[in-house]
Amino acid sequence: MRECKVTESIRRKSIYLAVFLFVLSAVYLVISLDIGFYFYIPLFIEIKRIFLLVLVIGYLLLLSTIMISNKGEIKRIVIFVVAIPFCALFSILSLDFPEKIVASSDLGNRRYYITFEEYLKEPRTTLRIYRCHTNQIRCDRIYKTMWVDWIPDIEMIADKKSNEMHVLLERTLFFADGESLREIVEHEEVGNYYYYISVYPYNWFSKDEHTYRLHKCPVTFIACDQLPFQYTDMATGFDIVFDENADELKVYKSSYQAEDTLVYTFGAEAKCYVDECSIPEE
Repeated sequence: MRECKVTESIRRKSIYLAVFLFVLSAVYLVISLDIGFYFYIPLFIEIKRIFLLVLVIGYLLLLSTIMISNKGEIKRIVIFVVAIPFCALFSILSLDFPEKIVASSDLGNRRYYITFEEYLKEPRTTLRIYRCHTNQIRCDRIYKTMWVDWIPDIEMIADKKSNEMHVLLERTLFFADGESLREIVEHEEVGNYYYYISVYPYNWFSKDEHTYRLHKCPVTFIACDQLPFQYTDMATGFDIVFDENADELKVYKSSYQAEDTLVYTFGAEAKCYVDECSIPEE
């Protein structure tokens, strides 16, 4: 008798369950968007995981109750038709490996998180970098990229002397955050120092101008300095070469159709060779 009462109660409340799930679905889809800012990252990721689990179980329960519901035939058909795609969508999403934190580090009043999200249905991995304030109320996604069927070794190095966070992939610097965000487009290790050219944001297909800068770091990536170099042009490639005979660093603009063009040298003094290059005043 008690079981019958429970079943009858579920039948009567199928409409409310449907409304609840549709609202919850909308909320989940909104928080899953890459809107650029978030709250406490560990909690945010856990909420997404719980939402997805509740949605999958909820839609399976809804489809079951619709079959025995005492609601009108039209209502049952409408709910069934709407619920099926949502159930399929969230079931497929639940097969993916959830976003997980693989590294975190503090620098001053900021905390950084790096997350990976793998996809079972296709061979790719999404990497995201978040920067949070100490109170964790506001976090920003400052970087996102994808790899095909590859999860790299990754680490963060907090440079307290220059107040910068350096992110390394396979022991190679690829991203930095300090006074500005920087994506590394070219690098060269010379002796005990690491030279790199950075830009942000970087878009190879964009026709907008990019501003490139040159930095020098010890191989420990602590106490890095920005060198007197600025290059403004559309997306382009560079080569960094150290000339031992002249004891100077040379920066070339690389070209696939012609010889590389010398744009800058740094030795006893900094010198530009093209109009796009400039030496900022200290």
